[in-house]
Amino acid sequence: MSDFVKLRERLPAILKALAWAFGLPIATMIIATAPGGMAEMTITAQALQIGVPLVVTFHLFRVVMANMGSQYIYACAAWILA
Repeated sequence: MSDFVKLRERLPAILKALAWAFGLPIATMIIATAPGGMAEMTITAQALQIGVPLVVTFHLFRVVMANMGSQYIYACAAWILA
């Protein structure tokens, strides 16, 4: 059995533990970490009546980190492969 399959089987327990540890609903955590546009996830969170500010914060952080960090990831990959 591959590591991915093992992780996939344990993921619901990990999500429940994180939700309990941070006191957040699982639906909020799923929408906050789901791939998609910030506008779409905000509308989805508002329609589901879950934590819109948290969802927006997660997606804003993801966008900023991806845009700022991609140049460093590329530079490290180019250095390693050179």
